[in-house]
Amino acid sequence: MTQEDTKPWYSQFWPWFIISLPAGTVVAALITVYIAVDGADPLVTDDYYKEGLAINLDKSRLKRAAELNIAVRMNLAESNVELQFAPQAIAPQQLRLDLSHPTKAEFDMHILLLQEADGIYRGSYGEVQEGINWHLSLYPDDREWGLQSRWSPSSSVNWIELRP
Repeated sequence: MTQEDTKPWYSQFWPWFIISLPAGTVVAALITVYIAVDGADPLVTDDYYKEGLAINLDKSRLKRAAELNIAVRMNLAESNVELQFAPQAIAPQQLRLDLSHPTKAEFDMHILLLQEADGIYRGSYGEVQEGINWHLSLYPDDREWGLQSRWSPSSSVNWIELRP
């Protein structure tokens, strides 16, 4: 004679094992949604445009800087920026310098450079992380032209030349 199992279903192992599979999938899906929303990529600057599936850099501002024959020497040291601008005939009253972290937008800095003398600009910035290759973007308020470069604070070279 066989003995019948008198324990209710919720006391058995196999029903809970089968229920745990879809429940675990739901938990994993919720964690994936949280990661996707929390770690979303920041928007890129307006120098980029999308053509089909390709994302391209708009080089019109760089071309305009080349037409104006703009050249800049910049010293980034001890949280201060000193900039020498040429040609002085078209030097604006102020310039904007963006220090962009390559991967984290929360570390980006926007520096206002004010003209102190003919072609000399100065500004200051906060603490930067060492060993990171920062993206530099220099442009006037009207964004008619722009210059770009890279800078690593750990390098021994503080003077950077920006040319189109």
